[in-house]
Amino acid sequence: MLEVLRVLSRSADDFEHDIIFLFNGAEESFLQASHGFITQHNWAGNCKVVINLEAAGAGGKIILFQTGPGQPWLVHKFSKVPHPAGQVTGEEIFQNNLIPSDTDFRVFRDFGGVVGYDMAFVRSGYRYHTKYDGFDNIPLGSFQHVGDNVLSLIKNLVNTTEIDNLESQDQTKVVYYDFFGLFMIVYTINVATLLNYSTALLCVIVAFRCFFTLGLRLNKEDLLYILITKMGIIVGWLLAIGFTVILGILLDYLGYTMSWYRNPWIILGLYVVPIWGLCCGVIIIANKYSFKENNSIAAHTQVQLSCVRLIWCVPLVIGTFFNIRASHIIQIPLVFNSLVFAVIHFSKLQYSVRTWQFLHLISTLIPVCYLMYTSVILMTFVIPITGRFGSNKNPELFVGFATLILSVLISSLFVPLITLVRSPLKVFYGFLITFLAFFGLVFTPLGFPYSGDFSSPAPQRFWIQHTGRAFYNINGTVYKQDAGYFIVNLDRNSPRSVENFVEDVKKAQSVNTLSDSELFYGMPILHPRAIEVLSKSSWISAEQPIIQEDVQLIIQNKENISPTLVMLNFSASGPTHMTIYFALQLGVALKNISLSSEIKEGPKWKNQTTYFINYAWGIEKRPLNFSMHLQVPQNWKHSILDIAVLGRYVHEVNNVKTPHFKQFLEEFPDWADLTPFLASFKMWKF
Repeated sequence: MLEVLRVLSRSADDFEHDIIFLFNGAEESFLQASHGFITQHNWAGNCKVVINLEAAGAGGKIILFQTGPGQPWLVHKFSKVPHPAGQVTGEEIFQNNLIPSDTDFRVFRDFGGVVGYDMAFVRSGYRYHTKYDGFDNIPLGSFQHVGDNVLSLIKNLVNTTEIDNLESQDQTKVVYYDFFGLFMIVYTINVATLLNYSTALLCVIVAFRCFFTLGLRLNKEDLLYILITKMGIIVGWLLAIGFTVILGILLDYLGYTMSWYRNPWIILGLYVVPIWGLCCGVIIIANKYSFKENNSIAAHTQVQLSCVRLIWCVPLVIGTFFNIRASHIIQIPLVFNSLVFAVIHFSKLQYSVRTWQFLHLISTLIPVCYLMYTSVILMTFVIPITGRFGSNKNPELFVGFATLILSVLISSLFVPLITLVRSPLKVFYGFLITFLAFFGLVFTPLGFPYSGDFSSPAPQRFWIQHTGRAFYNINGTVYKQDAGYFIVNLDRNSPRSVENFVEDVKKAQSVNTLSDSELFYGMPILHPRAIEVLSKSSWISAEQPIIQEDVQLIIQNKENISPTLVMLNFSASGPTHMTIYFALQLGVALKNISLSSEIKEGPKWKNQTTYFINYAWGIEKRPLNFSMHLQVPQNWKHSILDIAVLGRYVHEVNNVKTPHFKQFLEEFPDWADLTPFLASFKMWKF
């Protein structure tokens, strides 16, 4: 950003629009800085387009993964940068909350009504937010790449007329994807709808032309033949799905999940090869029952390829109907293959075996290369994320299904060619032996998921809070007080993977085995998203932490406004980072809170509604004062709510560790990346 600023500041060109370079922190404090700027700064009202530079890795190309909302011209401007890279598939994955991250772009968009771009580095995602992260690990070429793109994009935007009247611009969503980083293809969702439906229609026409020229007619025998051929293909896919589920559950049960985390190439033998093998195996069996006597092997193969295209038309049409823009992944191979087979059958080349095979393989070249390119980008992004998306999810199923979809889509263009092989069983046995060899690798050191090698790390992440807890009943007296290490288990193998290294981990209790009489098991929750992994997190009893500045919550006033309306005034104080959350008793409702006009509910806890407040202060320490109005049933004699205050001590000056906590952290192996801090947690009933 500084280099782009230097270049632009020395430019002799006139700029129609102002450019603001915003260097902000507090991103890990739930994006407070960007929220503060776009809602309170004097310049905020003049901001129209934002270019948000993110990182989920350390290098590679910077990839556009969100844009808009609407405003197709934005992507057209981006497509003109020197090194365009972006995938609408990533946008749909991100916006459907499949990725455990958030960005400043959402804040600018949702709170400032700003349109723009969200871009990020994704390569080497293992380094992201770990001890292995740093500028030295980002190749100079990556800096040059993002600098060239951002400078070009700003120049494309700074004098554009579209910014002056955003409201009158087209609000249609767009489909966009780069072609090997050489150029970007962009079209609106309306064009995508036309293309996808036209491709489906072309598939049907070409398939019927194929059936007709190969002697098939609308009679019972031929229709049954086509049906069995289709079912053979579909059964192969269903078996591949079943295999993926069973293997994912089996590896998870055996405790050998994520063997591909450090060595992603294991996915090829563990999932890709058996998926291809199952699809081929079913076709080999189906050929014994669905082969038409008057047809040659080559003709039968063409029928199978036509059936594959017809089957893929179904998800293409469904995806188009529901405006799934990532449907272009299906449309691309279909349109290429259908056009070539249209040439084959309308030019009567279907009986020239070498000719139609050559044309078929040529038609798959571009689509398959593109699908493999997309697969590499997706897996480069997805695999490191499995190390931080929570122990409550089975990563084998997550990665397995991503591999399954891409493998079936690519293999379906080639699997029917097994019919042309003289000894198809040898091919099948080759797939089987390869899978068994890779399955065996899972149980060797090569299948160990983690590495502490600074040149190529694959760490296991641990968030550890040394927490002191106190629980107060309705009369203000402490009824429970203890301390321990609260470990947020960020991947499936935690904390089991370090039991042989860290003695105290053997005493860890799973949170879901503790008493649930307190809100969220009485655990110090940082964020509502942490609730997802709470039941799989761990608690280890320990000595009290060294707390220099304790948290406190004072009820300044409680007033019965009416027989059914109660007002509570609170004052919370503590360290620089605090989280306050509360749950209402059943029958009690929150009418308003002084902190915000919009009341956003958190996750349910035992059918109780919860609410979260994040509070952070910087130079000036000040308590958080807030009030709320609660609607209660008449003659209510019980507590109204449970409220907790969590203070986190993240700065070295007040993050003083006890000797035992230091020893505990030192016992972790070198491939473990630790985020340790102290916490004070108190919960009250009012």
